[in-house]
Amino acid sequence: MTESKHTRNIRYYGDNGIVIVEADGDLQCAHFADFAYVQESVCAHGGTAIDAVANLALTMRDISKAMQAGFNAAPELLAALEEAKQFIQNGIEYGYINTPEDEDVLARIKKAIRKAKGIDQ
Repeated sequence: MTESKHTRNIRYYGDNGIVIVEADGDLQCAHFADFAYVQESVCAHGGTAIDAVANLALTMRDISKAMQAGFNAAPELLAALEEAKQFIQNGIEYGYINTPEDEDVLARIKKAIRKAKGIDQ
């Protein structure tokens, strides 16, 4: 059986939600039900609906890997922020850092640390 290149609005129901495939010019676009537009939503294109869905699966795999890398780096990033916070606090206290921008940076670092520790949202 040959798949039509111009299939419209196919819905695949899987364990992780609905994948919709629809025409996008000469290509097929696979996306999830919460799709808004290409620049903000997860989607993938292919010459056929099957290609588009396969490319969407690869895109989701890549996103998952990137998220895992971020999670893995979080403890080191938090430690680096805490060291930077202490360095800036010392600099302000001892007078070798004295610009308003430095205090703004310190405030942003403190806010990021509180978020990373789950203190603030």
